[in-house]
Amino acid sequence: MGFVSRRDMALQLKYLYYCKQKTRCHYTKVIMGIKGPKGLNFSVERKDVAGRYDIKNTVLCLDIVNRMKNETTNEEEFFDMCTYVFREYIKTKVQKGELNKRDVRKYLVSQILKHI
Repeated sequence: MGFVSRRDMALQLKYLYYCKQKTRCHYTKVIMGIKGPKGLNFSVERKDVAGRYDIKNTVLCLDIVNRMKNETTNEEEFFDMCTYVFREYIKTKVQKGELNKRDVRKYLVSQILKHI
């Protein structure tokens, strides 16, 4: 069932923002703003772009993440693309000598733990 009215949609978004997601981006868990720097405001996003804007398919995320995800069809494809980008980022750091191959695992764990 989709949103039936603007009021219904507003109430559902308020619920998502404050209660379910606790003001954090669905994908990055970074705190989102309502009014703030471009890209850090929240944006309404469909997990499956072919689906409807309803409570099961709708999440809130950072505006910049939503714009990135717009180029993919679903969450899995989006995460795959993020993995490819991050893999190339690490590969480049190793090639430039900014990161030692044997330290990659430690670096990845530190990046993940920093944001948990």
